[in-house]
Parts: sequence; C-alpha cells; structure tokens
Amino acid sequence: MPKKNYSVCSLEPELIKEYKSFAKKNFYTSGYQFNQSYLNYLYLENQYSKGFNDCRVITKDVAGDVTVVGCIHNMRSVLSDPDCDDKVIHFSAIHNLMIDKDNLGIGYMLLSDVIKKHKNFFVPGVSGELNNFYLKVGAKQLFNKWYRKFIIPNFYQLFQRLRRKKISPTLIKKLETKYLPDGVYLHYQSSNNIEKIIKNELESTFTFKLSLNYILWRLFGSNNVDKQTLVLTKDQDFAVFSIGCRKNIPILRLIYINHRVSINSNILIKTLIKLARGLGIISIFHVSDNLAIIDELRLQNFYEIKNPPKSYFYSKETPDFYSPHWPLMGDYGLDEFS
Repeated sequence: MPKKNYSVCSLEPELIKEYKSFAKKNFYTSGYQFNQSYLNYLYLENQYSKGFNDCRVITKDVAGDVTVVGCIHNMRSVLSDPDCDDKVIHFSAIHNLMIDKDNLGIGYMLLSDVIKKHKNFFVPGVSGELNNFYLKVGAKQLFNKWYRKFIIPNFYQLFQRLRRKKISPTLIKKLETKYLPDGVYLHYQSSNNIEKIIKNELESTFTFKLSLNYILWRLFGSNNVDKQTLVLTKDQDFAVFSIGCRKNIPILRLIYINHRVSINSNILIKTLIKLARGLGIISIFHVSDNLAIIDELRLQNFYEIKNPPKSYFYSKETPDFYSPHWPLMGDYGLDEFS
C-alpha cells in the first residue's frame, strides 16, 4: 500500500480546486465554505489579510496524488490599544476547522500550526473536546450567551430564500416602507451617515477597538455580490445583521448591536423581528455578553440555547485582552455566503 504523507501548508492557487471538492464533501453542499465569494471576502477584500496564505490546509500525498483533507480559516483584524493611540494589536479569528471524514485524527496538525503562527487569536463557536485544547494552551473563555427565536415568515419570501435568491435593493425599499418606524433606517451599503454613527461608537470605546475601515469591510465587503449584511440605525445606535441559510433553513443572524446602546435596543430588536418575517426568515440567532441586550432579547421572547459552543481569546501579548467588538472579529453571520 502506498505511503500517505500529510503536511500543513497555505491554500496555494493550485490547491483551490481540491479544497473546494473537500469543502463540498465535508461542509456539505448546503454550506458556504467552498463559495469563491466567501474566499475572496476573507483573503482578497480584507485589507489586513495576507491573502490565501492565511488559509491553512492539510494535504495528503499518495504516490504523487495530492488532495486536501483538512482546513482552518482565518479572519484578520487590527485593534487599537486604549492606552496608546499609536499602538495596535493584530488578531486572527480562527474558524471553520474541518478534517475530512475519511482522514480523522490529523486535526492536531492544524491546531499546532495555529499556536505556532499566531500570537493572538479569537476562536468563536468551539464545541466538544476542542474546548480542552484551548483551555490547556491558556486561552481565556468569553462568557457569552446564545439566543434564538422562531417566527412565522412571509411564505412567498420564504420560498425565495429557500431558492437562495438574494435580497434586492427593490425588496429593501418595500420593507423600509412597510416595517420601519419613524427615525429607524435600513442600510445595505456604506454611506456618510453610517460612517458617522460607527465613528461615534469608536470614539466612545475606551478599550481595545476595531478600526472604521475594518468594520465597514466586515459589514459591506467590497462589491461582493454574495454579501447580505444590513444595518439598522436609530439615532446613534445600530444593529448589524445578515441573511443566509443554515442547513437549508433561512436564518437571520443579529451579529452586533453597538455596546453602548440604551433605550433604542427595544425598537431596533422589534423592528428586526418584523423585517425577518418580511424577508421569509424562520429563525433569528444572536450571541452576546451584553447584559442589556440579553435582557431585551428575553423580553422579546428569545430563548437561551443550552450547552452552546464556547468562544475564546488567546493572546501572548495581552493575556487579559477583551474587546466589545468581538462579534465583528469572528465568523458570525457568514451564512450569508450560502
């Protein structure tokens, strides 16, 4: 029997076809990890990315036949140090770790690679025995809570979402007219107004914070046709959400509400629920460590998901690192590429 040689490397151009075949097999065809728009978004559109070098894969070489049998994705960000305006800290959001179902037992190679290559990383959504690994290497658990709400949708729009039909500007205009109360606005692309609101949030953040350019990329991408993230605003408060499918079920992910939101959390979340119905959404998800937001979710009959995945910060430079912007650092909402 020919010898199997496993090795870890970056996702080189000649491996992309093999990677997509691996992703379709292991993430299933209902996923998004093989979507070129997702890959472009992470590795070509993000100004802090090092390109496809940031995506690490395991290859298997059997008598010269090379296949991809494992992967881990990376979303790079840079945060300002609250104690020194000129100092920044680089973070990598590690996500979508996957090993081919026919080659189990090699995941440690990617995990070792992560520790070797990254001084600081954020890992959202960790399940099972992987939690033990991150605790053993000294990662700090983020004590967030996961919530979900099921709703009865507009059935015509539900059919459109099931067909993977993207939300159009025309539909957005209709939803604005029908569902938005006075003073609440819906944004699907960057504008001077949304930039001003985000700048206000950043100026009132006195801990590690993301840059304006990163947040605008995270929200709206760079002319990416598959980007389906929208923003609701009320005065100086905003809520970021995305539309996509998870296991063929249309969902809305409430990704982030500005961490200093006050009384506007009530109207933003109520409006979000109405929009979700009009968009044909069956389920709304949100993960947060903001107690004010959690209280509002409970008032709107969201229920807490028991035994949810855990999230971790790991930093060799700042062991007690924390940023309220962590939901925008991770892969929350990337179902939009499905």
